[in-house]
Amino acid sequence: IQFLLQSITGLVLTEEELPALLSTLEISPLSLLNRYSNLQYCVVKSGARGCLVATRSNPEIITMPAIDIAGEFVDSTGAGDSFIAGFLTGVR
Repeated sequence: IQFLLQSITGLVLTEEELPALLSTLEISPLSLLNRYSNLQYCVVKSGARGCLVATRSNPEIITMPAIDIAGEFVDSTGAGDSFIAGFLTGVR
C-alpha cells in the first residue's frame, strides 16, 4: 500500500476507506498531502455530507457540501463514479 501511495498523484476515497487504508483515524486530505509529496490532490468523500478536498496548489481543506436532491432521484447506482469523473475532469 505504501508503494502505491508514494507512486500516485491523486487520491479519492471515502471516509470509511481511509482508516482501513492508512491505519489512522485522521481523515484530513491535507495531512495526506503533507505525508506524500507526490500527491497533487486528495479527496475524502463523506456521502450525503459532501467531501473534503485539498490540492497541492491550494494547501487548505475545502469543504464541499453535498447538494440535497431528496425526492428527485430514482437510483443512486453510479453516483460515486459520476462524482469521480466530474472531479477528475475539473482538475485536468
